[in-house]
Parts: sequence; C-alpha cells; structure tokens
Amino acid sequence: MYTGHCFRRSAATMLANFGADLVTVKRLGCWKSSSVAETYIEESVGSKIAASKRILVGPENQPSTSVQLSNQTTRSSGVPLLPPSVYLLDRKINPVPLYNCPTKQLEVVVFHM
Repeated sequence: MYTGHCFRRSAATMLANFGADLVTVKRLGCWKSSSVAETYIEESVGSKIAASKRILVGPENQPSTSVQLSNQTTRSSGVPLLPPSVYLLDRKINPVPLYNCPTKQLEVVVFHM
C-alpha cells in the first residue's frame, strides 16, 4: 500500500536527483525545516555523481589531465569523459501529477531509461 508519505518521499528524491535545490525540495514536501529536505539532496544521485566527478577529475583549480582525441575527450587512462547530457538523450518524458500538499498541485517529470 502506498501512502501520501511514500509519494512525497519519492517525489522529493526524484527532484533532488535531477538537481533541484533545497528550497524547491522543501516546497514540494511542505517541510518548514531544512533538515529533512537536506537528506534528499545529500543522498541524491546528482550529488553522488558530482562527488564521483570530483574524485575522478580532481579540483577545478588544478590543471586538467584530459586530452582531445578525434572529437572525444578522454583522461590519460583512455576512459571517455562524457557530459551528463549524453546520458539523458534516450529518456522519455512523462508528466506525472502529484497532489502532495493540501493546497497545491505539483507536476513531476519522470524519466524512464
């Protein structure tokens, strides 16, 4: 059985995964406190990808180790570095209306891989 709480959590997690800021997540979940909304942003796929990129690429203020080979950027290891938009090309967009707050109708876009 799915409750309104499940839909609120899922919608907030999806929103954070697609890069929403803290204020937007708070509005979606009707939360007054930032502490609950912050957990969705910290645990989001987007923040994990950003952390992974910092590990793989290093800080932005250091010189890059990337080289340009036949229109494809690669690291010195030869592994291609693709921009995040490349991974979004094959997704279909389906709007899903959610009624999470008593006075608001919210629409969340769901991406299917």
